[in-house]
Amino acid sequence: MTNLNFTQNKVENALIPFKALMEKGHPNILEGRNSGSFVILDVQTPKIIQVIIKEIPEEKKEKYVFLAKEKAERLAENPTHLSSYESRDEKYVFLCNNQQWGKWGGAIRVNNYYIFAFSGFPELLDEAFVCFLAIKYEFMKADHFKKILKRRSDNPYLKKLEKLF
Repeated sequence: MTNLNFTQNKVENALIPFKALMEKGHPNILEGRNSGSFVILDVQTPKIIQVIIKEIPEEKKEKYVFLAKEKAERLAENPTHLSSYESRDEKYVFLCNNQQWGKWGGAIRVNNYYIFAFSGFPELLDEAFVCFLAIKYEFMKADHFKKILKRRSDNPYLKKLEKLF
């Protein structure tokens, strides 16, 4: 098991190379977004660490914080899934707050111990960002990433991460 030592700085520092990689050939793919909510869920305890990245616009903060946590918890409830995308429902209304925010991709089971989730970018980029973090900080091995890539072959941004191994 990898040491879980994540700080806001570590996640924010990963934004720069991630954006450079994703925007290569696709300028402004992130639509100017550079903030969000990052969650790590320990599937065995189930302890959650949530980190706010940069300053989320006030009108989006509640949504991003809620959805990042929801993605991770939903993936934990589906042990055969590698991605929260596998249980997405874009029309879902949350009873706890009566919001039709939907259930989205953006959480990845990065190894047997942890789920990483992010909310703040477009859905497929949320998913790619958590994989990027898991690869950069050595939470995910190449063979596990290949399983995710095979199952999520419709996410073109994951393909860009292949060369990181």
